[in-house]
Parts: sequence; structure tokens; C-alpha cells
Amino acid sequence: MQKRGWNTLGLVAVTTVVGTLADHLLSSDIPILNSQTKVSWHPGFDLSVVRFSMNLQFAINWGTLVGLVIGLLLARRAK
Repeated sequence: MQKRGWNTLGLVAVTTVVGTLADHLLSSDIPILNSQTKVSWHPGFDLSVVRFSMNLQFAINWGTLVGLVIGLLLARRAK
């Protein structure tokens, strides 16, 4: 990935996290923000000698989606 790609990825990651945090802070005041979807993935293997397991979980809410869109718009405008 080129430098511009890393900048876009970083900007989108930051705005997504900020959107998620804003959603958590505002969810007590705005009831529609209480909805959340969780996506889980549990890759792993066991070879009797080596065992590997990992648990990845993504929680997506309205703030996450708004942050993602804002990050993509900002990155597009910065080009």
C-alpha cells in the first residue's frame, strides 16, 4: 500500500473509533443508538504439539457507520 493508502486507512480507523465512542456516550440519551450488531470469528488449529486459537469480535453500531462514512469522505477530500 502506498503512503496515501496508509493515511486513508489511519483516518478511517480513527474516525470509526471516535464514532463508536460517541455512540456509547450518547446511547443513554438517544434510544435508537442502543442497537448494536456483533460479528465474531474464531480461527484456530490443534496439531497435538502446537495449539493456536484466536477470538476476533467486531461490534458495529450507528456511530461506527457514521464515523466510517465521515472518514471516507475526509480521505477522499484530502486527495
